[in-house]
Amino acid sequence: MLPPQGYIMQTFTDFKPLELAKHYAKLKQGRTLAEVGELVGKDTSHVSRYLALLKLPIEAQEAVNSGELAVRNAAKNWQKKPTPNSLVLPEKVSELYNLIGEKVVITTAQAAQFLKCSQDTIRQRAAEAEARALIEAHKEVRPYVWRLTSGGAARLGKSFQRRWLSASAMHQYLMKNSIELSFRRSGTYYYLERTELFRLGFHPAVAEHILVTEKEGKPYRSLVIIDDYLMPLRQIGRRLARTHNPHKRFYSGDAMQWINLIDRVVIFTTEKKRVDTHKKALRQEILNYEEITAIKYGDSKAVKEKKRELQHFKNSVMPLLKTAAVAYAPAVLEVR
Repeated sequence: MLPPQGYIMQTFTDFKPLELAKHYAKLKQGRTLAEVGELVGKDTSHVSRYLALLKLPIEAQEAVNSGELAVRNAAKNWQKKPTPNSLVLPEKVSELYNLIGEKVVITTAQAAQFLKCSQDTIRQRAAEAEARALIEAHKEVRPYVWRLTSGGAARLGKSFQRRWLSASAMHQYLMKNSIELSFRRSGTYYYLERTELFRLGFHPAVAEHILVTEKEGKPYRSLVIIDDYLMPLRQIGRRLARTHNPHKRFYSGDAMQWINLIDRVVIFTTEKKRVDTHKKALRQEILNYEEITAIKYGDSKAVKEKKRELQHFKNSVMPLLKTAAVAYAPAVLEVR
């Protein structure tokens, strides 16, 4: 589905700070900081911080792009000390630090898989990042997980989640990581970030994630539903066809449904017995649609009209339901 007319936001996930700063500078032509902020879904201080990078010396800009110099207060820190040791991170430590910033929380084993190295290597790199107060370990869960500190988040230009993360919230992130790693064995896969989905008009539930790969030169999007704490078996069809209530800050176009975006549905459950339960629920849902939309002799005109409306709904949802997959994914966390 194409974005609405006038939509100029791009995906900034893979942009380096200087690329983002130059993009903001182009948007700034003829606009105020507030207007640019509204266009990109950020506050004016964020836009101003990135525009300030363009006034730095080339050496400082290169330090920012490489992650050696934090985006926040870059000019102040550069003037204070051209190459401050406290701001320079070894490349491998920076690699882990950026990964943690991307994944929100991650286990040592998962980080080792993403970065293709041993767990001992990850522990060494994490110890250095932790000594610099960039990351912290949550040891109330097993295996313990790594997360950015407030200072670590500021250095990456990310907003820090000040609220406490519950074990269930952590587990969603960790299961999301685990599922991505399993898919990566067969190709290139990545998730659309929540803010990216907000900008497209969607408001995903906690357990809903969009995993993207490429097939025949086109994006192929899967709605991944993670049943990690035995969610109620609500009808998947209704989930697919529900109208999203988007954040007005990010989107003001037509109402969106998952069926406007996705190509398939995959349900992951952390209980082996639930695999059959989900499969039976899907089969029953398909039978129910077939039954309630069949026009029978003796139906009134109003009933026939209602069934025709349901038939249109069924035609949109049924192909996804028939190809929906259910799989078992072992739970990552044990709460202490």
